Amino acid sequence: MQQQRGEVLGQASRDEVRQKRLFHRAAGIIVANSRGELLVHRRPMAADHGGKYAIFACDIVRAGDGYVPTAARIVRDHLRLVDVNIQPIFPFNFHHPEANIAFGMFRLTHDGKLSLDSSHIGEHFFSPIAEIEKLMQEKPFLPSS
Repeated sequence: MQQQRGEVLGQASRDEVRQKRLFHRAAGIIVANSRGELLVHRRPMAADHGGKYAIFACDIVRAGDGYVPTAARIVRDHLRLVDVNIQPIFPFNFHHPEANIAFGMFRLTHDGKLSLDSSHIGEHFFSPIAEIEKLMQEKPFLPSS
């Protein structure tokens, strides 16, 4: 949990954070290929936000961690990539009826084969931004996307 200005106030379980919509930290990774297309993925039905699409992989910052270690964990465990250059790009505060999150956003470029963790990331494909904007009108996306 944290205040708007970034001071950590304490810690809470994932369930408590979700139930009370507590302001908390998360890291997000935008994956692009060298053609400038973004990785779009659909959350597995059994996962949080099951069936919704997203344009970045993300996870909460665990107690005692920061944005950079969390981003590295997402790359390693969710995206299953090694030896990639993760670049910080911007922070943003996300406020929505479903969640209040202080995101630390990162990007990476990847042109190789993906072998993603299917418990976090289901169907996936690279798409130009213009096509993603159209898809967002037709399919359910996570509000933070």
